[in-house]
Amino acid sequence: MCGLYLSDLHLREGAACGQCRAPHVRICHRPGNPNRAAAKTKHPWRTEDGTVTGGLIKRASPAMIHAYFEYMTIEYPGESGHGMLLVQLAGPDTGRPWAADAARGMLRRAGSRAGLGGVRPHQFRHVLSA
Repeated sequence: MCGLYLSDLHLREGAACGQCRAPHVRICHRPGNPNRAAAKTKHPWRTEDGTVTGGLIKRASPAMIHAYFEYMTIEYPGESGHGMLLVQLAGPDTGRPWAADAARGMLRRAGSRAGLGGVRPHQFRHVLSA
């Protein structure tokens, strides 16, 4: 998730990519991200006129779309310049892309506070949603 760009999110019906009518997210392997995050999947992708096509397509749930618009209108810093989705929201690095190490640390601390022990991002790949 730390490697997602805003342009990877096609959250409206009938997105400009024309490849998937339902709201979706494109997972694209980009080795040169400023935060060094990279997707494991290496499906071919490209950008045409600012629209990402190809990559691995994952459908977006209504809850995800709601969370995205809330995040963008309330929390996302206005002028980040890099176009990445997840950014540091406080401190001296505000607006910089969120690194995978930061995500792992946040989950570890949250899991500890909740009494769940060590929570790792990889565990979410194996959780089924209702």
